[in-house]
Amino acid sequence: VIGTDPGGGPVTIPVFRAARGTRVCIAGHPALPRLLALRSLSAGARVQVVTTRSAEWQRLRRAAGFPADRLAVVRPGTPPPTGGSRVSPWMVIDDTGSPPAARGGRGHATVAAPEEIPAAAAALGDVDAVLFQRAAPAAVAAVAAVFGLTGASSQAALTVPADALAVALPGSVSIARLSPDKAERFALAESLRKG
Repeated sequence: VIGTDPGGGPVTIPVFRAARGTRVCIAGHPALPRLLALRSLSAGARVQVVTTRSAEWQRLRRAAGFPADRLAVVRPGTPPPTGGSRVSPWMVIDDTGSPPAARGGRGHATVAAPEEIPAAAAALGDVDAVLFQRAAPAAVAAVAAVFGLTGASSQAALTVPADALAVALPGSVSIARLSPDKAERFALAESLRKG
């Protein structure tokens, strides 16, 4: 569960599928992939973060109280983890701005975390979901092209409220209010502080 819809119901992202690994792009403020990591960890996943911002992610790990074997912070070029399963999945988040990595196997979710959505549909590649805050019309058009969004779905993707995230899946887009709880707000604030 990434957030709640306008009616208060849960908005979920199918990141850990039984049949195959998934590829996700989450674009926007640096807090977004960190919140996704916290929520995935709380749901029982293990997370590997590929980053050049190691200190920020290590502050998040300490503030949230997760051990290094549950939230691994690694440099670019580190091989992805093996052994993901339905019971103990792995999420690999890459916040270096690289395109989405190759699809992992069962129990693996690969997440690219650029600050902006690529404005070319081809740059999104074969992603299963795109999560984003407010985005430029060209970027929203790229998402719409990849997922076959039309009419109301495309319009919703253009008008994402400031405290929310658009969750684009094939044929649909949902708006999710993020509403971090007190512990999440603390961990996010610690990770974003300078020094």
